[in-house]
Amino acid sequence: MKDRKFFCIEPFVSLSIVKEDHIFPCCLHEGQKSTQKDDLWNDPYLKNIRETILNDEVPDECQACVEQEKFGRLSRRQHSNKVWLDEHGNFEDAIENDAPYKLDFWTGNLCNLACSTCTYTNSSSWFALLKKASKAGNVDLRYKGNYVSNLDYDFEFKKEDIPDIDFKNMESIHFNGGEPLLTDSHFKILNLIPKERRKDVYVIYNTNGTVRIDLEDEKWSIFKEFRSVDMTFSLDGIEEMFEFIRWPAKWEEVQSNIDLWAEYCYSQYDNCFFQMSVNMVKTPHNFKVFDDAVKYVTDRWFTKLVALRKSNLNEYVFTTNDHSFMGWTDEQFEEYTKTEEFDLQTKNLLILRNQDK
Repeated sequence: MKDRKFFCIEPFVSLSIVKEDHIFPCCLHEGQKSTQKDDLWNDPYLKNIRETILNDEVPDECQACVEQEKFGRLSRRQHSNKVWLDEHGNFEDAIENDAPYKLDFWTGNLCNLACSTCTYTNSSSWFALLKKASKAGNVDLRYKGNYVSNLDYDFEFKKEDIPDIDFKNMESIHFNGGEPLLTDSHFKILNLIPKERRKDVYVIYNTNGTVRIDLEDEKWSIFKEFRSVDMTFSLDGIEEMFEFIRWPAKWEEVQSNIDLWAEYCYSQYDNCFFQMSVNMVKTPHNFKVFDDAVKYVTDRWFTKLVALRKSNLNEYVFTTNDHSFMGWTDEQFEEYTKTEEFDLQTKNLLILRNQDK
């Protein structure tokens, strides 16, 4: 398998559930509606992707990783392959199995932020802002490629039903949102995993950092039953730039929440193995201060963690461009900020956020 021009372990070991009744081999794919809900793992769509990869071809759905690798960035495919080999030693044993080892579960669009990089499909706060603008008659407003007048205002995506999944091989669960820590569905899934299996399972969250996790609170005690719990914080900046991009979050509050989780990571609270990382996305708004923000985050939380774990910084700090600007250089960002399109997008962003003022 290592000699193939394009091999990815994800479709053979991973199941991603992003939308109701839709399945994906990983969260970067554009999935399809399931045609056999009683056996998601063997759905024809997933089996076809596996066969394409085994034929040494690149599935159309894999372009996100292809693009990342083209620009020399570590892709989801490369990272997943490395982690799998480190844990299991080979790919061949995983080609034929009857249950997933990994689950990506998106808890819906429930979110308390309206980030400049996001849309209403992933944030209920954005949904509320756009719906309010529509009712006020501001139908000509456009943001992230969509006119207010053309949006689906019957849209709502809060996933409460948990699909029937066989957890017998489960080794890792990755929760995304929205903001997964605001929901109950992540707790429901954790409680479905057999207790004797939990010490073999990694749990990962993508979180905006606004929810404070106090392990002295009984609510979070189930975390101690798992092999590890990793919080991946989405930041994109610090201080004023953070508050602009990740509105209406407050930097001091989020920083304090991350400080607390970092202490659990440093001390291995209650003999549990806790981990953390950050995702930072470069955009036309933050590109001038992006490197300074990465340095601040690295110095505050990860220099100590790298030393304690005897690990590498690239295991903790992940940077990329906004999906709308993949491959762009700082010079291209600079030129874009001089355009009418950039001014219009920024103006509309502020109008939508400030409707109550």
